[in-house]
Amino acid sequence: MYPALLRSHAVAAAIGAAVLIPSSVVSAAFIDEFTDTSNVRPRGGDLTVNATNGRLIATRNVTGFTNIDYYEDAASIDADGFNPASNTFSLTDQSIFTIVDAQQINPDAGNDTFIAVRAFYFDGSDQFLSEVLLLGDSAATGDLSFNLNDAAPTGAAAYNILISIIATADAGDGYSFESFTATDVPEPASLALVGLGGLLIAKRCRRVP
Repeated sequence: MYPALLRSHAVAAAIGAAVLIPSSVVSAAFIDEFTDTSNVRPRGGDLTVNATNGRLIATRNVTGFTNIDYYEDAASIDADGFNPASNTFSLTDQSIFTIVDAQQINPDAGNDTFIAVRAFYFDGSDQFLSEVLLLGDSAATGDLSFNLNDAAPTGAAAYNILISIIATADAGDGYSFESFTATDVPEPASLALVGLGGLLIAKRCRRVP
């Protein structure tokens, strides 16, 4: 009985592995857990940005608003923020951009600290196409996820992210973030195949005495 059971499980596992392959080869996931701020480019000297205990901390030195440009690699970005070179995120395999665990700094009853999120879109030659508002001035917290394909203009191939920090009442207010990720959208066919693999494994296990 045991050899047959092992063979049956091996066959089922092989089937499951085979159907998982499509979803495992399409992803080019990116994650920044903020061990440093190398991918962050603040705009203006009135914003303090640092990485502390694995979080990105962005606080205003005065009231008002200012921006953070965020790139896959900001090492060669110029002060204007429109020199993407190879530092953009790909709409092909990094189209879901997620701000993980956004939290207000020094929140109060008036929710006087807000963020806004915009995308800068570029074509396949790294030429700027347009700027699109993804999230208007908001006191949102938690995970904020955006599908960059939804708002992409015709011809767009890549994007960068701009986050505005708006402190309307007190200097020292701001936001902190656990991480930023850019991942692929799972293809429906791949998800269906993964589900089929699980069903085949379950069915095989039930049929073996």
